[in-house]
Order: sequence, then C-alpha cells, then structure tokens
Amino acid sequence: MVAIGIIEDDDLLRRNIEEYMALQDDYYIAFSASNIDDIKDAIFPPDIILLDIHLKGHNSLNRIGYIKELFPQCKVIVMTGRYKDEALLEAIKLGASSFINKPFSLKSLEKLIVHTLKNGNYLEPKVTNALIEVLQSNSISKNIVQKFNLTEKESDIIHSMTQGDTYVVIAHKYQMTLANLNHQIRNICIKMGVHGKRKLLSAIQELK
Repeated sequence: MVAIGIIEDDDLLRRNIEEYMALQDDYYIAFSASNIDDIKDAIFPPDIILLDIHLKGHNSLNRIGYIKELFPQCKVIVMTGRYKDEALLEAIKLGASSFINKPFSLKSLEKLIVHTLKNGNYLEPKVTNALIEVLQSNSISKNIVQKFNLTEKESDIIHSMTQGDTYVVIAHKYQMTLANLNHQIRNICIKMGVHGKRKLLSAIQELK
C-alpha cells in the first residue's frame, strides 16, 4: 500500500483528501497535518507527501528540503493555486516531483499520484508550459535590466509586471506602499523613455 502524508491548512480540503484516500484500497494516511512542524514525529514514513505551498504563516517552499531530510525516499506533490509563479521553478530545484493546481478533483489527484509513483517525477503539460513562461519572463527581465541599467527593486517590479501582477499584488509582494510603487514605476518609465503604464507594458512586450 502507498503511504500518503498530507500537509494542508485548509481543514475541509485536508479532510476530503483523507476521506477519499481511506476509501481506496491502495492507499493509507501516514499523517495529516496543518503545518510542517507537526510531521517530524510521524510513525510511518510516507511514499507521497501532498504539500500546500502557501501555508498560512509559513514559507512551505523553504521547507521542502527539510521534508526531504525527514523522508528522503518520499515524493513531494505541491498543491498550489498559482501555476504561473516563479516559486514553482524553485520548488523543482528543492526536490518537488509534481504539481496540482487548486481547485482540483480528488480523482485527478489520485491520477497524479499514480503518475508520480510510476515515473518518479511528473509534470502535466500545462505546468510545463507555465514553467517555460516563467523562464522566458526571467530572461526578458534580465535583458531589460541590463539595457536600461535598472536597480534590483526596479528589476523585481519589471519581472512582476511581465507576469501580469497588479499594482496591489506587486506592492504586497515587495512590501511597499502603492505610492512608493508608483514612484518606482515612474523612475522605470524615465529610464526606458516612455510615459505611463500602458506604454511601459508595450515597451516590455516589444523587447520580448
């Protein structure tokens, strides 16, 4: 039987996964937790860990290495609501084997588990495409930074804009006020010789 570990702070989703797996003949729950700190005393080592990458109050991404230290043979399937996110690329580097996008059906989750156990690593085509877009966006941002001599902060903003983030999301991501973000964007516009967000985005697109 396949041992499943669940780390998910959405109580309803976690219980639904538990109940679904309990009804299947080939699986049992090794542990089910709402945070990563609760898994260190697990009695049974899991074959698969289902990890919510956006746990409240935790950076799950940075803990993938810790999970792999505790359970070196397990495969980590990341559950996320953000496919087009640079964090997915980092998760792969840290040892994640597969991804599933929320919301998902429990049947599709089981199918992904089967693929991951069979192949060791498994990326659905839409995940592969999203990761390619992230890599391309990184390359575009680097070219723009070098050409216009942008600062690190301005580079971060350009990168977020190429990913389609809103001003509110960008401000929250880099812990700045909207007023400060607008000031940063004005500086970028001056350096790139454009006026306004629309023309800035057009200039970025032309440099792809």
